Amino acid sequence: MPIFKIGKKIFYFAHVPKCGGSNVEVALMNSGVKLSFIDRQYWKKAPDKWGRSSPQHILSKQFYYLFDDKLFDEIFCVVRDPVNRFLSAYNHNRKRIGRNVSFDKFIKSIEKRKDYHSLKYDNHFVPASRIVPNNSKIFYLEDGLDSISYWLKEITDTDIDLSFDNRNTRDYNVHKSKKKINVFFKKIFFPQSPTLSDIGESEINRIKSLYQEDYERFDFQR
Repeated sequence: MPIFKIGKKIFYFAHVPKCGGSNVEVALMNSGVKLSFIDRQYWKKAPDKWGRSSPQHILSKQFYYLFDDKLFDEIFCVVRDPVNRFLSAYNHNRKRIGRNVSFDKFIKSIEKRKDYHSLKYDNHFVPASRIVPNNSKIFYLEDGLDSISYWLKEITDTDIDLSFDNRNTRDYNVHKSKKKINVFFKKIFFPQSPTLSDIGESEINRIKSLYQEDYERFDFQR
């Protein structure tokens, strides 16, 4: 959840994992904005990590413990449909999950845990409603990240280029390769992740049940 300043305004970006947050951070840095409370090398620092999650992925209850929200002029976030976010997070963490753990088995493991494996996967599977502070301005990934650019321009008169494609919207299959031999070995040694069209209605409904609070708070259609 990076903190940054543009002009006289102090911003808090509630980074919900797998909702385009890294793209927002890169765009800000490319525009010369300095970010604080962020660790983009978090996974590489064990056992010297600052905490049990990266600073940019802290929960809202931790945010309120650490900060007075009146410190910030603007608090904002990007959210997305929970099913698509779950698939993206599953793809991102596939090697950590283990290639022998089926999609169904992993969903079951989430269903059994109230913490959504928060510590193990850096809050990637925690509902967005537990990450986003109550008074946040909400943007939706489905609407494109350009809406953030327009908003920042309006309130700070600063141009932040967020027009590039969001990598979180790609298909969640084994990486494509021009060489058939590479495709063969990747299919054997690298775990594959499903796309939305690969999973059944029952699995989709189970994911929706897990993220009921997100559907209610952010008014996603179920």
